[in-house]
Amino acid sequence: MGFYLKLKERAKIGEKRKADLFLSIHADSNPNRSAKGLSVYTLSEKASDDESRKLAKRENASDLIGISWSGGDKNLKAIFSDLAQDYSVQEGSIFAELLVASAKKKYVKTLGRTHRSAPFRVLRSTVPSALAELGFLSNAYEEKLLNQKSHQDKLAKTLADAISKYSFS
Repeated sequence: MGFYLKLKERAKIGEKRKADLFLSIHADSNPNRSAKGLSVYTLSEKASDDESRKLAKRENASDLIGISWSGGDKNLKAIFSDLAQDYSVQEGSIFAELLVASAKKKYVKTLGRTHRSAPFRVLRSTVPSALAELGFLSNAYEEKLLNQKSHQDKLAKTLADAISKYSFS
């Protein structure tokens, strides 16, 4: 039996367990049916391009935004929240670059603009975070690839390589 976990709750699991990295893994559709390849998104207040803006808007449609802090001075909360978010964004970008490098090393097809940014709610966390778009189910060729164990293994090794390099950097 499945259940839906709200976007902010997904990141909270990582925060609660003091994770070093929160990675949201996706295989979505794209209005451009010829789009294919791995890409990675990191958090920003403004989207890096129109496609990223639309994707974030679609993904965010189900939840409310923000990091919650209980008790204490409101100004102090805002300062700590901003600092934590800045750290998370910087570290998420470091991971994104490692993921792109790993994909190229493992000969995984990537989008032309591989590292993008947008205001994804799922990435709003005190834990460094990134959203890995492994491919597009709207592209018939890529859908077949995503269903092949050999391609899944290649993607898993790509992710594991980037996570390992990030963890030990």
